[in-house]
Amino acid sequence: MNRLLLESFTKDRIYYGETLIKNEGNVTLHTHTFFEIFFIIEGEIDYFINDKYIHLKTGTIQLVFPHNKHAFFRKHTFKTARIINIAFVSELIGEDIHYLLSEADRDSKKELEVFKFDSNLFNLLVKRSLQLKNAISIREKELMLFNILMNYLIEYIHVNNSHINAAPLWLKNAMEEMQKEEHFKTGLRSFIKLSSKSQEHLTRMLKQHYGYTPTKYINDLRLEYVSEKLISTDLQISVIIYDSGFNNIAYFETLFKEKYHVTPRRYRQLNQKLFK
Repeated sequence: MNRLLLESFTKDRIYYGETLIKNEGNVTLHTHTFFEIFFIIEGEIDYFINDKYIHLKTGTIQLVFPHNKHAFFRKHTFKTARIINIAFVSELIGEDIHYLLSEADRDSKKELEVFKFDSNLFNLLVKRSLQLKNAISIREKELMLFNILMNYLIEYIHVNNSHINAAPLWLKNAMEEMQKEEHFKTGLRSFIKLSSKSQEHLTRMLKQHYGYTPTKYINDLRLEYVSEKLISTDLQISVIIYDSGFNNIAYFETLFKEKYHVTPRRYRQLNQKLFK
């Protein structure tokens, strides 16, 4: 924020901004002491938060907690992105919002997942954001912010409960254990062993509650491992691939391009330049 905006933010405790990130634009990796909620209202952009990479499209919303490390950047998407962001101090979090935040973030990770909102609700929240922008009094701004956060968090909790919390505990525990290197590198046999279920039952329950197969879940974990190693090490790409558990480079490269839209070599070039 520039000096004028910072003075306004200090006075009102709420800041409204609109950002246009063009195809060559990046935002420096940073943290801050306040909350921020942003809306992708046009285009798409790549996003880095807490050591995780996410591709954001029009209609998505993200709540950023204080001290989250994050940045917008260009990895494989080169469309112009238009973003509304609202920053606000923690003191504006009242009891109702605090309760919803604790329900949405039950594990106290200080990070909420990104998902594409229902278009009607998304448009409503954008409308409320514009009302906040045009509000004259501080009280009116605070009321608009309260409305935005209430609607956002209620929808988040509803979606989260519908698709994730209904999963049985044994499945959640097995999935969490599979995130360890010694398990996802071994693959499906580790997943079956950790679940204590048959392969058929594991597959059926995973598809029912999360929408994908054990193989896809394992491959996604391996791809995340590879993407992190491409940036943080100078190891040969083939060494990283085999170390992740993949034993077919052609198959791996197909999956990697589907997920990241670039080759592993190009991914390393783009991201090492940004984060080193």
